[in-house]
Amino acid sequence: MPALYILIIIAVLLVLALVTPLFSPFSRKVEEETFNDSEDTVAVPPVSIVLTDHDSSSHLKQLLPLLLNQQYTAEYQVIVVIDENDSASEDILKLHSADEKLYYTKLPITSRYLSRKKLGLTLGIRAAKHDWVLITDVHSIPSSDKWLMNMARHCDDSKNMVLGLTLYGSDTSSFKRYEQIRTMLYHFRAAQRGMAYSTNQTVMMMRRSQFFAENGFGGNLEYTRAEFDFLVNKFAKEGQCAIAIEPEARMLAIKPSDKRWLMHQLFSLDAKRSLRGSFAISALYRFDLFMLTMYNILTLVGIVV
Repeated sequence: MPALYILIIIAVLLVLALVTPLFSPFSRKVEEETFNDSEDTVAVPPVSIVLTDHDSSSHLKQLLPLLLNQQYTAEYQVIVVIDENDSASEDILKLHSADEKLYYTKLPITSRYLSRKKLGLTLGIRAAKHDWVLITDVHSIPSSDKWLMNMARHCDDSKNMVLGLTLYGSDTSSFKRYEQIRTMLYHFRAAQRGMAYSTNQTVMMMRRSQFFAENGFGGNLEYTRAEFDFLVNKFAKEGQCAIAIEPEARMLAIKPSDKRWLMHQLFSLDAKRSLRGSFAISALYRFDLFMLTMYNILTLVGIVV
């Protein structure tokens, strides 16, 4: 009889070992969109790139030349919003002032009762002269000089938003890289199924006209950050959100400090309470976690028995 019990336990564990991986975001395919046209012939719209800089002049110095030298077949501009008293960032911007694609404006230091990040993005989007705006972060850099081209080729009349991919490099801890990719898979799959909910990435494209027609960040100004989460949750329309995950459309995230990474997690966790559709995503996440936990518990029980 003991041998029979052992065989039953082994059989149960083998079944669980085969089934449990199915309850994981890594087993659910996120499809890369394919294009029949080459990059040289595809029609892309004029784009305004918008980013804010808060005491990150060293990152701006690295990022700005990469943005201004994109191989793009349509017109584009780069709009940078800096703090009024940030002389270091302003000096860097002045070095590139001869480039007609660059425009920068300043955020008054007296603006203390609103999220400075959201206010800065609002100023940048208002200054944009093109309807398609690409919003990104000063802590990320493009993977190539065709990054903008590969992002913008997803823009067409059937789309009102494009979500980009930002990945940590090998200098970032394995846990942070794993957590970022795991969360991203939930968000991207929801977007591909026509139910864009949120994003943990720091690059996206949307329409300027829609942003102001629907009152921008109105409805979530009480939250200090999580601006990308709110933009996706508020403005992405059902079935109209594309994702750009091809290699040349990706950005590389600069290694975050432990404090910046932790604050980002806390801001996103706090914001989830007010995001529409949070129940469905949270339920799927908890079910996946439950299945993994049950497998681990039953494996330990089997070993003990």
